[in-house]
Amino acid sequence: MLGRSVRGGQDGFSQEEPTRLWGFRRSTSVAGTTPTMRRSSKEVRVGLFSRKSRAIRSDVEQSRATYQRALALFDQRRWSEAADGFAEAAGADPGSSSCRLFLGVSLTNAGRWEEALEPLRACLDLRPEYFEAHNALGMALGKLGRFAEADEHIVHAARLGHPQAAITMRRRGIDYCRECHRPVHRTEPASVDVNVISPKVGMQCTACDEVFCVPCLIGDADSAFNVPCLRCGGELTLMELDR
Repeated sequence: MLGRSVRGGQDGFSQEEPTRLWGFRRSTSVAGTTPTMRRSSKEVRVGLFSRKSRAIRSDVEQSRATYQRALALFDQRRWSEAADGFAEAAGADPGSSSCRLFLGVSLTNAGRWEEALEPLRACLDLRPEYFEAHNALGMALGKLGRFAEADEHIVHAARLGHPQAAITMRRRGIDYCRECHRPVHRTEPASVDVNVISPKVGMQCTACDEVFCVPCLIGDADSAFNVPCLRCGGELTLMELDR
């Protein structure tokens, strides 16, 4: 469990906080993983040294070099320059999720949040369960003030184990339903009428700490307060912000 949230007026998305990547294996990036590279390698093995195959290999090598230069700029936090390089590499390699991830993160960290959305969504089209891309897209959306959309991606990344997403969830005062995985929110203490509970509010088990949304709990019941924990049968209570 993520624990209780830190109470405060912040929305959880600091405009100064960079989006971070965790455990990214650079050896699996552009070089050697694209269909273009595989075709080129096959042609070399069978000895087809035509002008076309040499041009293909030249394009792949150029894309690889551009990507590596962009990585160096990324490491130096020269975000806009890195974004230019990743954009060029992405254009040469339509199948690279890595190029699109780094392009989106570079644009986000450069404060170009709206521009970051397209490459990050393209990355998720290629790798739907990529927790780095879900976290990065959530951060970009959050910095644009599009919190409902941001929360969807932040909780997805947190479910998949992204550390920054877990921290952002805690700052936001949100968690996710263990049944349907939708985001749920914590409330101010004693601020909710138990007879009128928003579907966006979370209910937490006092015994096992599992979290559920109201729609998953109610079903045919009159109230979420009349339903035991779906995991252990324990008592459920509203998730609250710390005082």
